Amino acid sequence: MKTRVFVGLLFVMYLLAGFSTNLPAQEKDCGEIGIMASLARAQSQASLMRLKRKAGDSYGIQAVFAARQFELIPTSKEAAALLLNVIPQNHEQQDVWDAMNNYQCEGETDQEMSILAKLKYRHASDLARAVMLVPKKLLAYVSYAGEAVQDPDNDYAVQMRRVCRSHHKAFVRAVDLLGKGEERNQFSIPSSAWFRGHIFNPDGCKTLAFPEAD
Repeated sequence: MKTRVFVGLLFVMYLLAGFSTNLPAQEKDCGEIGIMASLARAQSQASLMRLKRKAGDSYGIQAVFAARQFELIPTSKEAAALLLNVIPQNHEQQDVWDAMNNYQCEGETDQEMSILAKLKYRHASDLARAVMLVPKKLLAYVSYAGEAVQDPDNDYAVQMRRVCRSHHKAFVRAVDLLGKGEERNQFSIPSSAWFRGHIFNPDGCKTLAFPEAD
């Protein structure tokens, strides 16, 4: 009887050990979140570059670096192109942006969450300003709209107005290419007809998909 109880206890301890071992895999690395927050609040290009040299190469690090670099040097076409190059290409990358306004690990501070959330909510505006500097990236920009507007707080389609007005012919051409296979590496891409009917009408540069707050 004692042997059975002992074996039973060992089994329970084994299950508990396995459970506790799996927990960290479900939680993001707080060290990486801290680095992302530091990048997002960098006040100069020099400090941003210093931080980047010490950081890893995950999508989150690259995306935050590109966004903050463009905010620090908003007239740079190179910085604009880098930001447009890290537009989310799949759900895993989109999840990085979606998580920024929530606590992602037990050790994340209020300040870190706040700075990342603010960067997230500037993302649509940053991308609009970036693509106006690099209009050859318009297809990637309009292709992402279908995914961006899934977030009820995202004003991506509102920000599109200035892009449409600034580069109208190129914008219309990019919309006409939607759904024809040129952007296969992306996701949740609407057809040209769906885009025109539910997200944005480029003929009059009219927003159709508004954030819930509006």
